[in-house]
Amino acid sequence: MKKLIVLFSFVLFLFPVFAVEKNFQERLYCKFADNSVRVYLLKEADTTRCNDYISVVNVYLKKEYNSIIQIMANRNRWDDIEYWDSLYEEKKAQFLKLFSQRMMIQWAMDTFENELLERCKELMWETLENRNTVLDEQIVVLEAELKENSYNVKVEKALQELKYKKQIVEKMIIAEEMTSFLDAFSVYLTLFPFNQSWK
Repeated sequence: MKKLIVLFSFVLFLFPVFAVEKNFQERLYCKFADNSVRVYLLKEADTTRCNDYISVVNVYLKKEYNSIIQIMANRNRWDDIEYWDSLYEEKKAQFLKLFSQRMMIQWAMDTFENELLERCKELMWETLENRNTVLDEQIVVLEAELKENSYNVKVEKALQELKYKKQIVEKMIIAEEMTSFLDAFSVYLTLFPFNQSWK
């Protein structure tokens, strides 16, 4: 119970932080060392928005790529081949270094998101599974009632509400990204009062 309250507080804290951004990773911050990157949820000293850094790297990658294409064209004219070969190797090394940095940042962001998602699911797994089981049982009961009286509007409405709740719970269970998990969780909290959300 205590763990779930901590998770609840944490996710509520995330909502305003990521409300403006559709993608969870768009608001992550990174701190860089020579050959490593550390990811943060909030801005800390010496951190940069991860996606902003990736955008800058992409600009330099495009610049280096265009330079390589131009160097290859110049080399094909057979003028000063040794110079162009040397410059080509230099630009290729710079391109690969930038590409490696970009991949390192993306890998760090993906790893951070996946580990956070797994932790959230782990803390809520029992609650969600129990909720799903109860909803299945309630749906079976109402479907049986509708078979006896297919014109019962009240039962039909209650059944649709239960199916919608089940859909949200299942979205949380199968979520593969934090964005979809948080979207479903925000709806989950409106469907189940706080004193019922963790039972």
